[in-house]
Amino acid sequence: MKCGDFGSPLSPPTVAAQAQGFESGNRVRDVEWSRTVAAVVNVPIFNGRRTQAHVAAAQAQRDQLLIQQNDTERQVEQEVRQALLAYENARSRVELADQSLKLAQDELDLASDRFKAGVASSIEVDNAQTSLATARDSRIDAQADEAQSRFDLSRATGAIRDLIPGGQAPAAIPDNPSNTNPKINPNAGPNGRP
Repeated sequence: MKCGDFGSPLSPPTVAAQAQGFESGNRVRDVEWSRTVAAVVNVPIFNGRRTQAHVAAAQAQRDQLLIQQNDTERQVEQEVRQALLAYENARSRVELADQSLKLAQDELDLASDRFKAGVASSIEVDNAQTSLATARDSRIDAQADEAQSRFDLSRATGAIRDLIPGGQAPAAIPDNPSNTNPKINPNAGPNGRP
């Protein structure tokens, strides 16, 4: 037998005592006082390995919880990494859209100057205006994707409450990284002017 089989917190030793007293006899003159005293001590020395089974079950449950915790930590880490990559990708798209918009604006200015000088046709100006409109649409789409990925990153990192008005913006995410080019006016008309 192992030490674990002798008594345990699941089955502690018990002590019980009982005492009785009464009068008995065949006739009233012959009545005598009788008493019974009993004591029982129960010290379990073998509990059928029940203690070991409870310990093994508790260890298995602990191991299962540790595995679940580890899996959850990995899932959270993966979600944060994916959200961060998506956010960085969206920021890059906004920067690229800003550059494309500036290039389209320069192209329109050049086409307009060439048209005024009589060197180019109105078709070249129309194509440049179409390119500018497409660049503006692409920039708006990129900004929307950036805002969504910023929200997803805040959710993944647990900073979602910081996006509530009156709260502080997350320290790791700039407030508006897409507004880095103040020369571009997103409300400008086809000729680049409001």
